[in-house]
Amino acid sequence: MAKERKVIVIDHDVTEKELSLLPKDVDEVTVKGNVHLSCDSFYSFYLYVYGNLESFEEDDIDHCYNIRIGGSLCVTGNITCRNIRVADNLLVDGNVDCYDIYVENIFLVKGNVECKNITTGCDCYVDGKVDCQNIHVGNNLSVKGDIDCGEIRTRYNCSVNGNVDCLEVYVGGNFSLKQSIDSNGFCIHVGGTLSVNGEVDCGCIYTGTNLS
Repeated sequence: MAKERKVIVIDHDVTEKELSLLPKDVDEVTVKGNVHLSCDSFYSFYLYVYGNLESFEEDDIDHCYNIRIGGSLCVTGNITCRNIRVADNLLVDGNVDCYDIYVENIFLVKGNVECKNITTGCDCYVDGKVDCQNIHVGNNLSVKGDIDCGEIRTRYNCSVNGNVDCLEVYVGGNFSLKQSIDSNGFCIHVGGTLSVNGEVDCGCIYTGTNLS
């Protein structure tokens, strides 16, 4: 007989103090409000936030903290923190503003992403734009807005509806661009087909199959 999941629903804004007092055997927590954390935080449960998730010093947004989630994390608002590590899926309806983002499984954002590094074990989907130094995706990368970054590296396919301004690109599968790409004199490496509707400005192109 499967163990019944222990679920807790909180109907107001919470801080790390209240979350730390929850039972140790809780499996899932839903917060119908904002979550504000003012210290490094680790939670083993799945966390669903119907609001914003923030981790920084009160009245000092530049002094951010780290967040680790042992399950999935779903946020209907924005995420602001230093480093975030999620053991399953990270789903965000708003924007993400962090330093490092590490997601074991799927990373899905309906807003914009601003960070230094994105690392995912599976797919990454962003409806807005991405401003990031390094993007390393375990499977497929799909971005509807622009990408401004240093390096893009995907195991399989990469699809971008906006413009790409980067240094180096390593795509294991197909690379589809609806606009233009500027790799600032560096090379574009594509294991499959490279398809670009706009202009290409780069040092060199390596493709495994076709260029269109």
